Amino acid sequence: MDGTTRKDNYQIHVFCDASERAYGAVLYIQPTHGTETRVRIACSKNRLDPLKKVKLPRLELIAALVGTRLLYYFCKETGKNTTEATMWSDSTVALGWIRSDPNRWKTFVGNRATEIHTHTTPSQWKHCPGEDNPADYLSRGVTAEQLKELRTWWHGPTWLAEDPHRWPHQEAQTHHPLPDEKKVSPHRVH
Repeated sequence: MDGTTRKDNYQIHVFCDASERAYGAVLYIQPTHGTETRVRIACSKNRLDPLKKVKLPRLELIAALVGTRLLYYFCKETGKNTTEATMWSDSTVALGWIRSDPNRWKTFVGNRATEIHTHTTPSQWKHCPGEDNPADYLSRGVTAEQLKELRTWWHGPTWLAEDPHRWPHQEAQTHHPLPDEKKVSPHRVH
């Protein structure tokens, strides 16, 4: 590195995804110096779905939690601040849960949303079109031979290397009402 480039001068992007088979997250670093933007994979984490049947929106939330934990451990080791990262998911329901008050949700969703809020802010979470989500390879599986040739896996979506105004900015349409909302009981009047 030259004397004008700081080694910590990069952006962090975390992509999360889940399927009926597995869930996980992948973290990329994007240097912010010079005119050339090169995005590189830094680390990833995935798990097989639990034996007990879990609905897909909840699995997507668990994938977001895995992404949050991956970010936390990466930042702990590198000295970066977790709130400087951009978090990506293609799940409108999971994004709706994350962008709302965790106390609004039943225990399963509320606990996971609370932990996500411990290390990230709701405004860090962005919607990624499903076909552009590199974490899809973690959740659906690919062979080692296929993985070698997957440019999106090694460098993220092509738009990530472009100017941020060219990134997806369409806000995901959230289902209203979202599942797992607590029921509000009527107050008794004495």
